[in-house]
Amino acid sequence: AGSGIALRDVVASLRFVWTHRLQRGHALAGMVFAGSQLALATYLIVYLWRELGLAPELAGIIYATHHISGIAARILLGFVAGRWIASRTILPLLAYVMAVGLIAVALSDESWPVWVFYSIAVVLGIGGNGWVGLFLSEIAILAPDGRAADATSGNQFFMYGGIVAGPAIGSLLLGATDSYPVLFLSVAGAVALAGIGLSIITRKT
Repeated sequence: AGSGIALRDVVASLRFVWTHRLQRGHALAGMVFAGSQLALATYLIVYLWRELGLAPELAGIIYATHHISGIAARILLGFVAGRWIASRTILPLLAYVMAVGLIAVALSDESWPVWVFYSIAVVLGIGGNGWVGLFLSEIAILAPDGRAADATSGNQFFMYGGIVAGPAIGSLLLGATDSYPVLFLSVAGAVALAGIGLSIITRKT
């Protein structure tokens, strides 16, 4: 308190995260999670509207369902993690849930009933938006005494790196393949690998 802010403090936070094995693993996973979340948010509604031919109003409602379910998931998952299942166990599962939702989006067809699209939106909301609070709490728990602020600030640097990179990489994939399914399947693969990485870290902890 009262010591001010210096550039070396910022660098120290990043160095701490990168040199601490558990923090580095979570930082890389968080970058992928955030990049996948923003890539999905960027391209989902365009895909539903322009590629599948859903009415703009319906595509918007499905998109809103995705975000509303994510808000609810953050609260409910925090409740669950605080009482029954550790956040380190839930986080990889959320990655797999998001991957399943992305695969469903990639394979979706305009002939499917509307309730199927709503269900997929809920799955994506839980997996794609529900992870953030648990993630930040987990890295704070894993931090050594007195380093929780360094852990959360340093990890958020990598998370926001994913937020910037995710849509841009999605744009490159679309430009190269002209295929939204390829984009969504690629993101599903990336987030599933991040979940596997977290599972491995969890087993070794």
